[in-house]
Amino acid sequence: LPAALAGRLPTQSGYGTLRAVDPQDAGRALTDTVTALRDAGASEVWVHCCHPDVPVTMLRRAGVDVLALDTAILPEPAWEALAEVIEAGTRLAAGVVPTDPAGLAGPAIGDWRGAAERLQRRFTRLGLPMARLTDVTLTPACGLAGASLPQAQRVLQTCADAAQACAEAASA
Repeated sequence: LPAALAGRLPTQSGYGTLRAVDPQDAGRALTDTVTALRDAGASEVWVHCCHPDVPVTMLRRAGVDVLALDTAILPEPAWEALAEVIEAGTRLAAGVVPTDPAGLAGPAIGDWRGAAERLQRRFTRLGLPMARLTDVTLTPACGLAGASLPQAQRVLQTCADAAQACAEAASA
């Protein structure tokens, strides 16, 4: 979505890029998609985007229930917009454990304390109440397709341990 909005999608040949999609058109298409999913019986609509330019406000307006984002790469303006959509009721699936090849082989894969503390610090900096952490699902930053089974298990265990730490902070 961010690449389509910015006109960075490559053509099929790879020699050029497609023109940027008008944000109004994209917003309508997203709203239509969310409506179609609900009409088809979806109880919740989740959108995953692991790009720093994720249009969180556009996704909230489209009616998305949960935004699944790689929280490590979000710049400050995206966090500020995210705080607004969280306050408006959209939930966050926070990608807190790296899944890039370096992250899968590195120490962050088991650093549940660091993952929990980074999210808690961000909530504090944005003025979001710690109690709202109970509405956040902690996830891998992106997919686990490149991970071995032991790596995937460690990533998911790290997410679970970080979620427990956040739940404890939320109830404190």
